[in-house]
Amino acid sequence: MEYSGVVLDRFQEEAVRALGQGRSVLVAAPTGSGKTLIAEYALESCLSSGKRGIYTAPVKALSNQKFREFSGRWPGRVGIVTGDVSLHSDASILIMTTEIFRNALLEADGTEGSKGDFLDNVACLVMDEIHYLDDRERGTVWEECLILAPASIRVVCLSATVSNLGAMASWLCGIRPEDDLVVVEENERPVPLEAHVYVPTMGLTDIGRVGRHLIRFTKKKKFWEARLILDLEEADRLPALFFCLSRRDVEFLASGKRMPDMGRGVARNLLEEYGRLCEQFSVRESPQMRGALARGMAYHHAGLLPAEKEVVERLFSTGLVRVLFATETFAMGVHMPAKTVVFRSLFKMDRLLKVREFQQMAGRAGRRGLDVRGFVVLPPEGIYLHRDVLENLVEGEPEPIQSRFRLSYGTILHLYETLGERLFAIIESSFSQFDGSTKKDLAWVERELRQKLRLLESMGYVSGTELTDKGRFASSLYGFELPVAEAYWQGQLRNLSVEETALALNAISYEGDDEGTRLHVPGGMPFRREFRAVWQIVEDLRRVENSLRIFPPTHRVCFDLGPALYAWMTTGDFGQAVARAPRDPGDLVRSFRLTVQMLRDLEAACREAPLRARIRTAIERISRGVVDARAELLAGMEEEAAGAGLSP
Repeated sequence: MEYSGVVLDRFQEEAVRALGQGRSVLVAAPTGSGKTLIAEYALESCLSSGKRGIYTAPVKALSNQKFREFSGRWPGRVGIVTGDVSLHSDASILIMTTEIFRNALLEADGTEGSKGDFLDNVACLVMDEIHYLDDRERGTVWEECLILAPASIRVVCLSATVSNLGAMASWLCGIRPEDDLVVVEENERPVPLEAHVYVPTMGLTDIGRVGRHLIRFTKKKKFWEARLILDLEEADRLPALFFCLSRRDVEFLASGKRMPDMGRGVARNLLEEYGRLCEQFSVRESPQMRGALARGMAYHHAGLLPAEKEVVERLFSTGLVRVLFATETFAMGVHMPAKTVVFRSLFKMDRLLKVREFQQMAGRAGRRGLDVRGFVVLPPEGIYLHRDVLENLVEGEPEPIQSRFRLSYGTILHLYETLGERLFAIIESSFSQFDGSTKKDLAWVERELRQKLRLLESMGYVSGTELTDKGRFASSLYGFELPVAEAYWQGQLRNLSVEETALALNAISYEGDDEGTRLHVPGGMPFRREFRAVWQIVEDLRRVENSLRIFPPTHRVCFDLGPALYAWMTTGDFGQAVARAPRDPGDLVRSFRLTVQMLRDLEAACREAPLRARIRTAIERISRGVVDARAELLAGMEEEAAGAGLSP
């Protein structure tokens, strides 16, 4: 069977046939095996039938990548809605982050013209990387989406290999009995992997030879990274992805003077392309990155500006970059395989990597259609580990997916307004019933839900079986609902300036290392009583949560980024913002964009004209330059944007 000129693998054909019969599918296959093709078939089927298709992704970087890819495939028929940007939102194929889709489901009250009205014509929901359901912070959103999605929408769930696939299938069949679900599993990679431990004095060594007798060979392991890269070049095993678990290590290794020169014959082309891309994305060239590129190397981590990461990803996709040093986030989003994947360490903080974490990164080794096999290199520290431990990392079953079901205050308010006490039936629909959780655990959840309802009632959000005006206000916010609602309802936001309004919301959303015990005075401004009042509001909320044993409690207010945000809003000079911040530029951009998202929610919720005007001005002053996600997205896809009828 062929689709889009590709001869389908067995598992792809099985999934495509099921979709052709109008059935839902749950597909689990190794990283890099071609699951996206199944998503494309499902979405194209929606287009052919005049229906709409929704594609959700766990991270914004993946959403942006898919928007560009799908816009090239179906010009003018693809839109995107994330917390950062909304383009062509009435398109037939709509790409959304999982949180945005969940929010749309909560707003879909069935009335004509409601924000969720677009769901009426949706035929298919693609949930990519559904194993993110196990994410401790955000996994609950995946469960909420699948529980709340209308029965008329068939689901296409794509996952990396999981050990409890049967439990997931049973759960889906239980909450969506109309779906006629087909489970498709593939355990073989299209490009098989070959794993070795690197011993500096011996080179690449089979895992089977690892043992105590090799420990003596690690005495001269200093700067083993440089020696390994030369060995990989000699063995024709480049390009390589070199995973480090520290941003500083990533930059140090890529730009270190002891690194070998891999740029012979490609340096000029790399540097020319780097300059062109920097100009296209309005990024200032980095001397440190240029130095790495001159040796055929580059680096990538979450602390870079989003546009900088885009430039590096495009450079790597050309094949000119021979070694890319990256943190694990590179494996979680964009699909950029290499011939070889190297681990600088097998430990994350103070623990061994989980099998799922290791295999997610290792799965980037081996380029389909280019490599007969992919190579995975374990660091010298691997010889200190038992052979069984190493073999389990490479070939063992990933840890089972666990439910992380914890309804947020906003979701509770939404559902309580329509379901009342039937809200507790949602708990019985969670994946916890199937993932091995005990009845005691289920009782995460029910007790906490009741305690959250008690809190909402005691603080005036709920009265009897109905929401108060305050409750409806909070339910229209998506993220940090109670701190923002309390600050608004108590009048603390009414007397703030444009900049101070933004600073207050940024402090509510930003989780600093010191848990917000310090209060900065932004830009030399006199300290405002309202700032202390906002801080006190959250402290009072935390006390109530602790008394009711609600865990985790709302995190503390933190003004650490206040000076940086104030500088950005008043000068428009991002360099000044970075100089006043204890964080990397990429962290600043993410925090500023989250602040913009919160401002937009607040503007939609409040009815006070003066505050709405200040909010709009604050958004304009923050969402510009490197923080403007819309301009960044369009900069990467001029041709696709023109075809879709979009403009910056």
